[in-house]
Amino acid sequence: MRPVFRIAPEQVIAVAGLATLTAIAAVLWLATRGPSLGLQWRAAGDDVAIAGIAGTVSVPALQPGMIVAALIADDRYLPLTAADITPEPDATHVRAADYRAFLARQDALWHALSADHAALVLADDTVVSVPVRAGRPPGELPWTFWVQLLCGAGGLLAGATVWAYRQSDPAARYYAITGLGLAAAALSAAVYSSRELALPLATFEALHIVNQTGTLLYTAAFVAVLWHYPRRLGSLPLGPILFAIYAVVALAAAFYWLPDFNLSLRMPVLAGFLGAILLGVRQWRVSRGEPLARAGLRWFLFSWFFGSTLFLALVFVPPLFGIDASSAQAPAFLLLLVIHLALAVGILRYRLFELDRWWGRAWLLAVSGLMVYGLDFLLIHAIGLSGSIALPLSLAVVGWLYFPVRQWFAQWLSGFGRSGRPVLVRMVTDALSRLDREPDRAWADLLSQVYRPGDMSVCEGVSADRVHEGGLALDVAGDDDRRPRRLRYCQRGARLFRREDLALLIDLRGLFGEILGYRGRLRAAVVAERDRVARDLHDDVGARLLTLVNRLDAPQAEQVRTALSELRSVIYSMGPERVVLADAMGDWRAEVAERCEAAAVQLQWRLHDEPPEITLSGTVLLALTRVLRESVTNAIRHARPERLTLDIRFDDDRMDCVLRHRYDGPPPQAWRESLGLHNLRERMARQGGYIRWRYTAPHLETVWSVALTPDEPGGAADATR
Repeated sequence: MRPVFRIAPEQVIAVAGLATLTAIAAVLWLATRGPSLGLQWRAAGDDVAIAGIAGTVSVPALQPGMIVAALIADDRYLPLTAADITPEPDATHVRAADYRAFLARQDALWHALSADHAALVLADDTVVSVPVRAGRPPGELPWTFWVQLLCGAGGLLAGATVWAYRQSDPAARYYAITGLGLAAAALSAAVYSSRELALPLATFEALHIVNQTGTLLYTAAFVAVLWHYPRRLGSLPLGPILFAIYAVVALAAAFYWLPDFNLSLRMPVLAGFLGAILLGVRQWRVSRGEPLARAGLRWFLFSWFFGSTLFLALVFVPPLFGIDASSAQAPAFLLLLVIHLALAVGILRYRLFELDRWWGRAWLLAVSGLMVYGLDFLLIHAIGLSGSIALPLSLAVVGWLYFPVRQWFAQWLSGFGRSGRPVLVRMVTDALSRLDREPDRAWADLLSQVYRPGDMSVCEGVSADRVHEGGLALDVAGDDDRRPRRLRYCQRGARLFRREDLALLIDLRGLFGEILGYRGRLRAAVVAERDRVARDLHDDVGARLLTLVNRLDAPQAEQVRTALSELRSVIYSMGPERVVLADAMGDWRAEVAERCEAAAVQLQWRLHDEPPEITLSGTVLLALTRVLRESVTNAIRHARPERLTLDIRFDDDRMDCVLRHRYDGPPPQAWRESLGLHNLRERMARQGGYIRWRYTAPHLETVWSVALTPDEPGGAADATR
């Protein structure tokens, strides 16, 4: 195994800080050395105008806004054009030959200013003498210089800091290299883009080579970061391969092997951008089902694609169409600094679940800005409209077409935001729709439906609602009716839990409590009404049937006894009491044995397993009693067998019964569906079971099976007390 050499993070940061201070000092020295007129310049069409005059310079004949046609110094007459003061020469002089001619003019201006005095030729041919100073005070450097200085220093320090704590992580290593590239590009550009008028050829050319090399290094390193973050996509050593390719491109740019900067700089950077998009898509697919990795990737991709897309749109793309956008370079470097700092947050995975919550909103905001910019660019440069017409038109298109579509899309993405409380009410109502469902089970089903967790477990240590483990888990506190739970991997791992989920949980708990209270009041009202009906049946109808039994002859009295037994079963089923399954089976056996004895049929009752210790509600008891009673009645009435065999088995949470006897009639397939058979099927279906008939000559089997819902702990014991 290759050894890993680690350096103390404090030492890495200290060295990076020292290197940054050294680079800042070198840049300041380069920016302030050499001759200076104390003037600030701006382009006025193709001409050069005075933008400002330093306070230490006293030349009354010069005023801001004056057009300067030429410079006279060292007995040389040098015409001035707007191209001489361009901040980024490779955007103004795209062809290599034009760029080299620009460097020659810069060198000539520099050496001309080396004299003690110079003269400016104004547009009206007035000649004004101006003293030449030996240096340029730092206070006269433009704001663009300090912006680029900040970006370069920030990029270098951010990259070094991340790598200091993740020295064995390839993604952190390549990220640190992107910081080095950003520092090289920004610090070198700070010098030549904020020059007063000119730099010597060798210095300008060297700074520009450093700028190009830093830009290419940044591109290659960032693509390598996406190859490794959040997980490595393959065994290919993509980082070294990219560095080798871009090193060749940097050499080609430095030695002018290619005819223009579009080929030697812009196209390679755009190719890297497209490659990063492909790797980002691949990383997105690979991280499916890993919410923490995907949350980091969301922030990572948004930070980079948003910032880099704007940077390319402002600085790199316009020169491809012949548009000089060099003045936008310095502000655009701020975008790269923002990207860089945001990537540090992503790699360090700091409080990602808070960043994840506004991922969608940030993307919509980014697309909104790009829509306005893109439409304005298209209308002006592709269709040829004037700026005064193009901007209102692009705003109208975005406002009337894009924003309504965006609003609809945002509502669609927000899930519950589409219809809010009505959706929650419906979900809670569905969860509590069955009156016999325990509140804890209904609450668990509701949480599962709302959050779709990859895992949900009872966790007795949970005492308060909270999001933790970086958004991987949501703790849900319990109460008297509901046990505390821990939910993990929201939406099956598609996203992290966030603070909005805590607010949603509060709404769910409130609605659940309201509807649970309503269900309790409804259940009490139903029980009271059942008790009233049961009392009326017992005191009125039951008493009348009992009187008939005593007055009728034996055959009619037996039918009334059967009706009285059915009435008692109905009355019992309406009560809240539950019956232990073993006790119910004893009653069933006694009733079947009595009926078989009266019909002179031999009964063989075979119980293959011990009944589970559960209780049956009155509704379930009545359904099973009627199925057994109807099946025995049909066997005795239609088959008149000599023997009935009833086999009962218990398998996990089901009870399986088979009633077997001789039968000489038509097979079940030829039976006409009667009301009795239909009622049997309906009763079993309502209890989650089934009933069917099998005929194997000369025997007929009636088979029924039903699911038995286990009690909460103590249910059977409570029913026996």
